[in-house]
Amino acid sequence: MDGDASTRYSTGTGQAPGQYLQVDFGQGTGQFTTVGLNGAPVRYVRMPLTASSGNWWSVADVRAYTAGEER
Repeated sequence: MDGDASTRYSTGTGQAPGQYLQVDFGQGTGQFTTVGLNGAPVRYVRMPLTASSGNWWSVADVRAYTAGEER
């Protein structure tokens, strides 16, 4: 979430249903934190896994887009 692909979140274990990554858009002050989505307010986004794999799940960055703008 810091705009740096060399830092990331990893599960450290194989993927399994029920694992999830949840992003809180309401408390950021970092270099890329901008929250101004149109419509209903959005604070949390949860991305759940629905399948299994022996590979770890890693996420380097999360970005949300609306009406052609990066958020």
